[in-house]
Amino acid sequence: MTCVQCGKCAKVCEANAITQNPKGVYMINKKLCTGCGKCKEVCPFGVLVKEPEMPTSSKCIACGICVKACPMEVLEIVEK
Repeated sequence: MTCVQCGKCAKVCEANAITQNPKGVYMINKKLCTGCGKCKEVCPFGVLVKEPEMPTSSKCIACGICVKACPMEVLEIVEK
């Protein structure tokens, strides 16, 4: 599941690590992210991920890297 760009995560980010780029995509700046997990808590779609062993939060931005890397070729990005 990919992010629908609602911006709720950016509103709760006290470190201002989540900003919207010119194309309207909310991006996480890993250098600014403190790993507090508030963005994960507020995400209504469960798209944001914050694993205990990882220092920062992350989310799918439909960049396609996983599609290219999938050895079984079962992933694709579909625009609705």
